[in-house]
Amino acid sequence: MNRIVIPRETLVQVFRRLRARPTDALVITGGLNCYGGQVELLQQPQTAASRTPGPHRCRWVLRSQLPDPSALAALANGVRAVMVLGIGPALGRARGFIQMEPDSFEELDELRVVGAGLSRIPLHGARMRNDAQDQASSADWWSRSIGALGRETWVKMTESRFVLIGAGRSGSLLATLLARAGVRALALVDPDRVEPHNLGEGAGYGPADINAYKVDALAAHLRLDRPALEVDPLPVSATHLRALAAVAEADVVISAPDRDSARLAAAYLAVLHHKPLLDLGTGILLRDGRREMGADVRLVWPGRCLLCTGGVRDELDARARLASADAERELFTRPRDFRAERAGSLNSLNGLAVCLALRLLEDFIAGRVRRNGCWLSLNCSEDGTMAIRYPELPATSRDCLCRHAGLGEDGLAQVVAELRAGPPNSKPQA
Repeated sequence: MNRIVIPRETLVQVFRRLRARPTDALVITGGLNCYGGQVELLQQPQTAASRTPGPHRCRWVLRSQLPDPSALAALANGVRAVMVLGIGPALGRARGFIQMEPDSFEELDELRVVGAGLSRIPLHGARMRNDAQDQASSADWWSRSIGALGRETWVKMTESRFVLIGAGRSGSLLATLLARAGVRALALVDPDRVEPHNLGEGAGYGPADINAYKVDALAAHLRLDRPALEVDPLPVSATHLRALAAVAEADVVISAPDRDSARLAAAYLAVLHHKPLLDLGTGILLRDGRREMGADVRLVWPGRCLLCTGGVRDELDARARLASADAERELFTRPRDFRAERAGSLNSLNGLAVCLALRLLEDFIAGRVRRNGCWLSLNCSEDGTMAIRYPELPATSRDCLCRHAGLGEDGLAQVVAELRAGPPNSKPQA
């Protein structure tokens, strides 16, 4: 399936421009993804384009006239694709063409709008839904979920592809809940193996799984529970080529690792490929004899990134790990004592974070979450009370990741060069 991917806010601006000047042909600069025989054209926001010039990006054209052979002539001038958005009497109609080879054109299959609602619009009458998911059995299995979410939202959520980076305590629980919610396609990314201390709070692990890869053990458990689930276990780091391909194919990236480098890698990949990013983490610390316990859940999509929505705990170390393959490898192979990092873990706290994240995801797919950059911070106080606050979000800046938005595959080399050059002068703080 060949598609064009564009942030919702940009699409609204394009419609306004075409309505005001219907004869315009808007040239869009963006990135390009090629995976599994598919081509994905990414629109790069104008603010990002002005910050990050680059020679290898793709160009395509938006028009308001119905497609005809003359529309394809624009492809001869270094433009990869043409998409026609209907206005006036043709409102709601769209078609697109992409140049695969010189003088060889194919119709685009889909317009994907990244934002609340995760809209997927067929461009030449192709069906985007798989009716098998809407059989009578689903009405029995998920009748209450369908009743609560609405059938359209439930179908849209279960037909979305998810990639989960981090299959530890919180990640394994979230994967289990996604499978139980009816999700059909899930990739699991984590290079760690099951250790005895994972068995108490991890979901989908048992004594027989010790020394097995977490993703393999979890995938086997999920297949037993949901035989129809398409689950892809990837026992690799988030920077591995297999993980990059999984992110490119996904509709939503979920980040639940216990390493800052993996969290930062997920943030970079989501920005490059125009993917919504749902990030969650928990912490239990002891400071001066007092227990500090809480969780953070953040949801961002094009227009914001993780660094301008709270950042990561130790960004300097995370950048250093991602800048060097040897440094990242050492992180995964060295002996690790969790007690040096935190007091421990609780299913009760992990479950709270996971359920908050899942509720936020459901409302996002339903189109209810309108404000980009939703950040929920849960605090469990010493007296047993709990409070959720929504921290004020700082403005985006040149030092966040938004400048890489929509660069796609071509942006990977740029990100690596930036990481190897060292950290920016200033960084947002978590």
